[in-house]
Order: sequence, then C-alpha cells, then structure tokens
Amino acid sequence: MARVLFYAVQIAVLVAAAVWFADHPGKVAVVWFNYHIETSVGVLAAAIIVGFAVILMLLQIWSGFLRAPGAFLSRRSLRRREAGFQALSLGLAAVAAGDAEQAGVLAKKADKLLSDPRLTRLLSAQAAALNGDEDAAEKYFEALRNDAETSYLGLTGLLRLALDQNDPQVALALATEARNLRPDSALAIQTVFEQEARAGNWWPAQQALYDGVRRRIIAEPIGRRHRSALLLERARQAQRDGNIPEALTLTANALEAVPDFVPAACLQATLLAATNKTKKAAGVIEALWPRMPHPDLAAAYRQLMASETPLVHVQRVQKLVARAPEAIESRLAIAEAALAADLWGAARTQLEAIDSAQCSVRACRLQADLEEAEHGDAAAARRWLRAAQQAPADPAWHCLGCGAVQPTWQAICGNCGSFNEITWKAPPKVARLTAPPADDGTVVTAEETPPTQLAVTSDSKPGS
Repeated sequence: MARVLFYAVQIAVLVAAAVWFADHPGKVAVVWFNYHIETSVGVLAAAIIVGFAVILMLLQIWSGFLRAPGAFLSRRSLRRREAGFQALSLGLAAVAAGDAEQAGVLAKKADKLLSDPRLTRLLSAQAAALNGDEDAAEKYFEALRNDAETSYLGLTGLLRLALDQNDPQVALALATEARNLRPDSALAIQTVFEQEARAGNWWPAQQALYDGVRRRIIAEPIGRRHRSALLLERARQAQRDGNIPEALTLTANALEAVPDFVPAACLQATLLAATNKTKKAAGVIEALWPRMPHPDLAAAYRQLMASETPLVHVQRVQKLVARAPEAIESRLAIAEAALAADLWGAARTQLEAIDSAQCSVRACRLQADLEEAEHGDAAAARRWLRAAQQAPADPAWHCLGCGAVQPTWQAICGNCGSFNEITWKAPPKVARLTAPPADDGTVVTAEETPPTQLAVTSDSKPGS
C-alpha cells in the first residue's frame, strides 16, 4: 500500500510540473558559434532529462563491458565451488555407507575444486581411515586438531584411531582433552569412563560415570549397575589397605545402588565378621537369600560358621534357606551341610527332591558323594559321576562380552578386559550331534534326556 501511494505521489508531481510548464511556457534562446536556437523552457528541460538518461545508459554499458571478465571468472569460481561442495557431501555420504573407494575419489575431487584444506580435511581423513591408511588419516586428523575451528573433530578422529589400535593410554589422553574442549561430548565421557575403569582407576571412573549420568549420556539403570561395581572394587581396595570402616561404607553404598548384588553382600558379611559382628553379617546373607539364592552366599555363610560343629551348621543353613526352601540352591546347601554332618537321610531327601530335568553336575556329584559315604557303593557313585558328564552345567560367572567363565566376580573380565560384563548365568545349551548311521542304514538321533535317566541301568537306578 505504501509503495502504491509513493508512485501516486510521483505521478502527481510530474503532472503538476507538466501543467506548470504548459501554463508558463517562456522562451529560451541559445547562440553558439553560427547556430541560433530558440525553444520553450519545457522542451529544454525535457531535452536535458533525455540527455542525462542517454549518458547514464552509456555509462552502464561501459561499466558492464569492464566488469565482464571478472563476472565470468566469478561465475566459473561459483560453479567450481558448487561442484566441490557437492563432491564433499557425496564423499561424506560414501564414508557413512562404507564405500572406501568412492569416498577416496570424491575426497580428491573436493580438495581439487574447493582448494580449501579446512573444508576437505575431515573427508580426506575419514576416507583414508576407511581405506586402512592410518598414517594418512592421522596426518589429516592432526591438521584438524591444530585448527581452533576443527580441533574437536580432529581429536575425536584421533581418538577413534587410538581405540581401533587398542592403545588405551593414548585414547584416555585424547578423550580427556576432547572432554575439556567439549564437556558434553558423549564419546569423550564414555571413553574416559571406560578407560579409567579398565585401568583400575575406580574413583576417576566413578566421577566420569556420574558426569555421564548427569548429562543423560549414560542411562540411569546402567549407571546404577556400574556405580555398584565401582564401589565394590573400591571397597576391595580399602580392605586390602586395612581400612575396614571405609570398605563397609562402600559395600553399603554398592548394595544401595543394586540391592541384589551378591558379591557386595558377600564382602559386606566378611567385613562385618572381621569386626566381630557375626550376627549382623549372617543377617545380611539371610536377608538376601530369598531373592537371590546363590552358592557364593552359601559359601560366605559357611565361613561365618566355620568354628561351629557340623550339626549346628546344618541348623544354621536350615534357618538360612527357610524363606526359599524349594530353590535348588537351598536344597544343595542343605545337602552339602548334611553330608558334612553325616546326616545321610537329610541329604538324600534334599537331593531326591530336585527335579530330574534340573539335576545339574553339582547335584550329580553330591549324589555320588552320598552313595560313597553312606553305603560305600563305588559302583553307584561311578554311575552318578557318569551322569554328571551329561548333566547340564551349573550356573557360573560368565562374561557377556567374550563368553569366558570366571571363577569369581570381577569388575574387569580377565579374558577380554571389558568392564562390568560378568554376570551369573547358566551356560548356553549345546545341541547334541546326530549319531552316525547304524549298519542297517538307520540313523539314530540323540535325544535330550534328564541326567538321572542317563545313569539308569537295566536293573537299578543310581543310589538304589
């Protein structure tokens, strides 16, 4: 609306000027050399305006002629830059897709067209890394690291190279530098936490873990589980240093984070017993047993009662398992205590109550010990030992990262070095192979059979 009003005002001014010149025509005479020109004022004004317009048009034509070479070069440079950015974006897409050959070609093309190393170093570094040229990739990433605008990108690139080369010290130093440069970096925080933990630096690892959880880089449930593991390792260190009060505080904090953490409960009971608080130590195990019947808890409980007679020990174990009497670990714990006290009937009652499908190697061996101790029946004991060879393996501490079996829980896997991947579980079932064809051509398939049935002979059952 304002523009329309402005044009209307301009037209009104021009019309008013034309009317004024028409009402006051006047005369103008110009004598120049032998020329004599007479005209009205309005015509002279129009001639002057037209002259100025012609001069301006000629000046624009001349200016355009002078600018033509520069404009041509500018358009050519713009086309090269657009082609360079297109090659750069396609190269990054090729890196993301894992096409090493195409990424290398596009990196060279982008570097040639853009002629700006700051823009193409990242693509060149990633393409070199993808092609396995670690030296070239390191050179490009170092150049990025030394530029203030791309320092973080260079650090993360070098960090990934260090992780691929399994160089923990360099990885930790780079991750720490990247974290200082960008405190909210998920890669930097996660790497600092993992490398500090794997190095056994429990307190720095716990600080990095807290920072990761606070920034929501590490999920809260995972953070609690990792915190409990770090606290337990710190408690073990305090125990080795002779600082029992600190170790007790740390185990209490570990159980607060993960209440069913069996290794922390076992250590807490041991520490309490060391301070002559045996009753309280037993209470820790007894409170956890209904939720987590575990052989490590039973072993720690036996250590608390080491000075008592076998009969009293049986009574103590019966009290321990009273709130979870049907659990297999409860039956095995009573059976072991009863065998040690020569209470054959109590041991047999517990072992025979175990379902045949759940009769593990440990249960079969206890049956063999019972036959040998009660009846001196070596043949029955051997049958149970043979059954143990085909029985399902008992649960154990397994590393989820590499699958290795560990004798005890540790925060760091002794095989692959992963942190807090060791968990208590039964080993995976292994499929049994089909038996070779018989002489008559029939194929016999081995079927899964409960271990107690595997030991049955034509005339007796183990323990009969």
